[in-house]
Amino acid sequence: MSAPWNELMPIFEWLVENLSSLFEPMATLIATFIGAWLAFKYQSRLEGRKELDARVDAGNRVLFQLAGNISWLVNTKRQLIDPFRERPGRMFEMLPDLSPVPVGVLDFNSVSFLLRRKNADVLGEVLVETRKFQMAVSLQERRSSFYLSDINPRLERASIQHGQDVTETRMREAVGDISWYMLESITNHYVEQIDSTLESHLKLVPKLRGALIYAIPKGKFIDISLDSDGHAET
Repeated sequence: MSAPWNELMPIFEWLVENLSSLFEPMATLIATFIGAWLAFKYQSRLEGRKELDARVDAGNRVLFQLAGNISWLVNTKRQLIDPFRERPGRMFEMLPDLSPVPVGVLDFNSVSFLLRRKNADVLGEVLVETRKFQMAVSLQERRSSFYLSDINPRLERASIQHGQDVTETRMREAVGDISWYMLESITNHYVEQIDSTLESHLKLVPKLRGALIYAIPKGKFIDISLDSDGHAET
């Protein structure tokens, strides 16, 4: 038993003497690996935070765009449509309006990350609402342009002033049947489009906000409501 032990003693002595030198490279390697891993995790977390912040900003941008559209729709409805809505001669009493309007295009691509979430269908509604708003703006522009270029010159030639009490027969004679029906059709579509788009925009707000909160629970998203005057506020 003593012979093998005597043979192993030099090996154990060498290990004791060189133990620290053996472990130093390994410790350095482990420390380097841990440092690199921690740096990677920190960078990944930082990039993830930036991506989440970018998504929150994108969601709030679309909500803010919706608020702008709603404000325009409310103002148009209250100022240009509602005062004459129930009057038989409303198509002549509603003044043309060529004032600037919001772009109205909701930034669909910036919130496309919702496609991978439970409420992905809300993105389809964002596209629909963009088209509806653009149609409402287009109808207002077409109606205003038609009124100024066609109807107004005819009324001037007939010496009929805006707001003047005139019989339907005389108005028809002044503008002609074709222009009468065109203005009536455009006006009716215009009123319906403004009403419909305002209603569906207001319904989209809580749906979109709810989908964004579901996708990013810790995100802070603006809310939109109508104030006492009916204007959108965030």
